[in-house]
Amino acid sequence: MKKLRIYPYKMRSNPAKKLARAMKALRVYPDRRYVPTARHIVLNWGNSKLPAWYARAFNWINHPYGVEAAVNKDKCLDLLQEAGVAVVPFTRDIAVAKQWQAEGYTVIERKLLQSHSGRGIRLVPPSGELGEAKMYTQYVGQRREYRCHIFDGELIFLQQKKRRSGTEQNDEVRNHSGGWVYSHKDITPLSEEAIADSVKAVKALGLTFAGVDVITRRGKHYILELNTAPGVGGPTTLQVYVDAIRRYVNGL
Repeated sequence: MKKLRIYPYKMRSNPAKKLARAMKALRVYPDRRYVPTARHIVLNWGNSKLPAWYARAFNWINHPYGVEAAVNKDKCLDLLQEAGVAVVPFTRDIAVAKQWQAEGYTVIERKLLQSHSGRGIRLVPPSGELGEAKMYTQYVGQRREYRCHIFDGELIFLQQKKRRSGTEQNDEVRNHSGGWVYSHKDITPLSEEAIADSVKAVKALGLTFAGVDVITRRGKHYILELNTAPGVGGPTTLQVYVDAIRRYVNGL
């Protein structure tokens, strides 16, 4: 019988703890006495680092190399573009970004390539002055934002980002601290093309699963990023992942 082990990006990760309890699986440290066996399947929950026992682990659900590609926005966008996935226009050349401004676009400066929750991001309007940054992307605006939970080539759960009542809202950077949360209730349907691109994005990075963030505007969709440790705070999301993991493990 196969045995599941969970390798989280940090041992205090609440989603990893919830998964471990629900799956009756052990969480493993990167540098302690864990010894993988042929019966073990290691579920990597967002960790891009190779553990000390890496050479003995043969069965991965999300290899660290794939996770590393996902968390590095530079590498991630390159791989997605090469795979033909719809992504927002991006460049590392400030001259190109300034040309976008001349054409009337707001530009997003990204000073950090491995960040979350809007850290390292600055929106610069067409009249604003750009600074040095690791990457620049066009701000295409957004009508709706979704998270497509993809597992083993299939959409297992769909959420839409919505305003949380009673908080100040930021429509440009839609993060949790700005009053935005993902919901699966009363959501607007997402196109089959966007879902297919989400599946393609996970495959392009060599991953088994990810929460793929998608925005839509004027009939078009764009893949923003892939989350290899997606939130499973609600009981519905958690159960969806538990069921998908069980199906996958039982099929190996």
